[in-house]
Amino acid sequence: MESASLAIGVSGLIAVFDKACEVWHAIGSAKDFGDDVDRLMRKLQIEFFRFHSWWVVAEKLGLRSDHVTNAKSIMQQNIGNNSAYSSVPLAIHLSGSAQNPIITAAQSILTALVEIERVLRDSGALEVLESHERENSAKRQRTIGAPAMLRSAESQVKEAASARSQLSQRLMLAIPWRKRVKHDAAPWRESHRECLISKIEEISYWNQVLYSVLPTDMKDSILWQGISSYVLADPEEVASVSRLGEGVMSQQAKLFEAHRKLAENETLSPVVPEVLRQRLINLEAFDTSRALDQDAFSLVSYKNNQGSSVLIEWYDLPQSTGASVELRSIALERLARLSVLLSQENKPSTLCTADSIGCIETGHLHRLGLVSRIPDGFSTSTQPVSLYSLLNRKPLLGTSSRAPLPTLSQRFTLAATLASSLYTFILARWHHKMFNSLNIVFMFPAAGAGPDLSRPLVCGYSLSRPSAPEEISICGMLTSVSETYRHPRLRVPAHEQPRYEIKYDIYSFGLLLAEIGFWQSIAKIGAANSPRRGGVSAEGFKAGVTNKCASDLACWMGERYQDITIRCLQVGGPDASNSVEDLTSFYWNVVLELVRCAERVKVFESI
Repeated sequence: MESASLAIGVSGLIAVFDKACEVWHAIGSAKDFGDDVDRLMRKLQIEFFRFHSWWVVAEKLGLRSDHVTNAKSIMQQNIGNNSAYSSVPLAIHLSGSAQNPIITAAQSILTALVEIERVLRDSGALEVLESHERENSAKRQRTIGAPAMLRSAESQVKEAASARSQLSQRLMLAIPWRKRVKHDAAPWRESHRECLISKIEEISYWNQVLYSVLPTDMKDSILWQGISSYVLADPEEVASVSRLGEGVMSQQAKLFEAHRKLAENETLSPVVPEVLRQRLINLEAFDTSRALDQDAFSLVSYKNNQGSSVLIEWYDLPQSTGASVELRSIALERLARLSVLLSQENKPSTLCTADSIGCIETGHLHRLGLVSRIPDGFSTSTQPVSLYSLLNRKPLLGTSSRAPLPTLSQRFTLAATLASSLYTFILARWHHKMFNSLNIVFMFPAAGAGPDLSRPLVCGYSLSRPSAPEEISICGMLTSVSETYRHPRLRVPAHEQPRYEIKYDIYSFGLLLAEIGFWQSIAKIGAANSPRRGGVSAEGFKAGVTNKCASDLACWMGERYQDITIRCLQVGGPDASNSVEDLTSFYWNVVLELVRCAERVKVFESI
């Protein structure tokens, strides 16, 4: 009986989701509505994306009717093979009667969508697409008429799942509502508008019910980041989303909007945009006795801010001849733009950086600095330590002691946090280009001995640039160590390098995951499978790291973490189908999976 009810529950949920997708496909054709409902339509889209994203997570947690035998065995299997514990409460919900909270919530959302479709039709914003409906009917007839005996049950299930996935991905494309608005359209009748508001509120309420059964960290990740890549896919929609007040999604939209506005001013010459001019801080505002040392960071007193200490990260440019002035101009302009994006006003909470207050230029032609506030609770006198230094077990500055090794939970949480930060930065249409352990640092608590691994700060923006096609790359100061973290295609002479793409940041992140997993520098990891004598090619080094992860990483971090790492390392390779080549795939197959792993480890450690 338990087995049957769970199968009914999962099958019923699939049917409700499929029908909701059909209804949304119709709603997405709405047009010629007035300004009075424009904002409501954007909110409706976000709520549908929340519903859709919940379903994607439900599938990741194993809620597929073709895999269900009975609730009890599913839960035993999940616990036994270290699968996501978070699938257990969902299975419990679906193992009761068919009238369970999840089915009720999904059906309520479907009912509200159907009612919204009716209101749109009654208001003249939606036409009946008879030809489209006839086409779909014909397709359904062809499917029904296909001889089932020629296809196995397994193949039919796979085909259905594939078709559902393809349809849902198409539906998750942001609808350009701005092109659908008819500004001189007559206002809707009050009853229609009130009905639309009421139904959107209902969908929002039932979405909260659905998300309430998800683990907290996964729920926050989806609501804060997972939906953002869909909603913010259309740059023209960003300004409207940023004004909706939808929590962190609006924060991300504001970050993107700030980038878009700055992109309209390509250079500092001949006229410096005022917003960038304000970010330049005179060097005399700092205690220069400590501001020009040779360290990567300086903790100095800022005279213009009541003498409080600030953190300056220094960037050294190559001391080449000829193009030095132009190179400095481009680098300074980008640093000023970054300072705007990383400011407290624009920076989402998922971006692991200190709040920037500006940038400085020194009298030295090849040295610039990014100025940031020291985060609350941290020492204003102790230099931050890099992850690279911790991996190499170097003594802490000024002492003979080393930082203690991190726990398993700390390593998973660190990986998930950095994945979220990289995703946020890429979502803002920027390439980091140096996302590695050299540029991940940790501050020391004001009252504590060791660095705080729970609050990493991402640095190293000397090569970072917007990802727009018209942007050019500038050369930075690369050492033999930092060169190791670059994709093999980039470890060639400058004139042979391809244009930088997202996948190269993802590859660097894959190396970072390997380092966090083994808690060793990538040089040591790669050396394990490299020849003892003679050099090793860039491709050979990549293969050595990948092979080491494939053979040993599961022992340290589990098979899921191993799979995520290898997927990142395989970007740009011949087997692209098994990697994560784009931003959406990076979120669902890397960021969310790491959040899921981190939460599971926390639960196991608390038992």
